[in-house]
Amino acid sequence: MVTRIIWANDGTLSADRALPVIKDLIASTGASLTVSYVHRDWHLGHRPVLVEDHQPIEAELRRRVDALIAEGFDADLALHDNDGGHPAQLIADLAQDEGADLIVAGSHGRGPVAGLLLGSFTSHLLKVAHCPVLIVPWRPPGPDRATGQAHEVSAN
Repeated sequence: MVTRIIWANDGTLSADRALPVIKDLIASTGASLTVSYVHRDWHLGHRPVLVEDHQPIEAELRRRVDALIAEGFDADLALHDNDGGHPAQLIADLAQDEGADLIVAGSHGRGPVAGLLLGSFTSHLLKVAHCPVLIVPWRPPGPDRATGQAHEVSAN
């Protein structure tokens, strides 16, 4: 039974697409949720070479957690500094430390350049996680190629 879920959220639409799935899981299991964000600064060795402005993402995630709590969900927010380690390892370690039963993440993160430089978050998470990982597929806005129907992009 799932009692604790970690939602790896990098502030992208791909991560947001996981929210309806997470809400359904919580509704059926009563699990608690930790929304987790890792500061994704670019490092050369252990020296940051490009520092991202995390405040807008953190503020949005705080609003999201507050909304989840207002809806009756048991949710909290965990923010992590990245000292040059892989963000997936930090999420996996958090999940293990908190006794999480499941990690949920979107299938795509910050983009192909970040993926080339940092490696795929999703692929790495699948290798290092100590619990099951649920990857929610990303479908960009616009019509589905197979059906012609528009994809719903709401995160609620």
